[in-house]
Amino acid sequence: MALGDRLSGKKTYLACDKGNKKGVGHFAKVLSDWNADGSVNLQLLDIDAAGGKSYQCAAGVQASMNKLKLNDDDNTHLLHGQTTDAGGGGVTDSLYGEMRQLELCLDEDRCLITTCTIHALQLQLHNSVCNALGDGGLDKANAMQLLHSVYDLQQALESDEWR
Repeated sequence: MALGDRLSGKKTYLACDKGNKKGVGHFAKVLSDWNADGSVNLQLLDIDAAGGKSYQCAAGVQASMNKLKLNDDDNTHLLHGQTTDAGGGGVTDSLYGEMRQLELCLDEDRCLITTCTIHALQLQLHNSVCNALGDGGLDKANAMQLLHSVYDLQQALESDEWR
């Protein structure tokens, strides 16, 4: 079943985070919904770029959500909640207000708004990787430190030199 079909009519929540890596803006958007058995479906919607202001982030969410719809103006796939980080553009109540104007989510009495869920997901990944590979650090000699060292080396060299 396609993601758009699966989410249509369900209580769908958005976790998003705005980032900028080497001058390239990214806006990660993850959708989730609950199953009757208590499990959660997670789906990366996309990491398409968006500007840093809340209205620009809301427009980015709208463009991403439109990918799931048959017609851009369809009143489907309304969000029941959202979570962002607490800094920069496109955050909490400000983002909700802009998304509400674009009719992307339910009214505020039925829409949950919170912060830092993606960071909590990253923490789970961090803990798993550190348990498997060990903690990195200059005084460490393990797989994690090897990854850090290769990354640092890659950042220090021009891409054609690295190749």
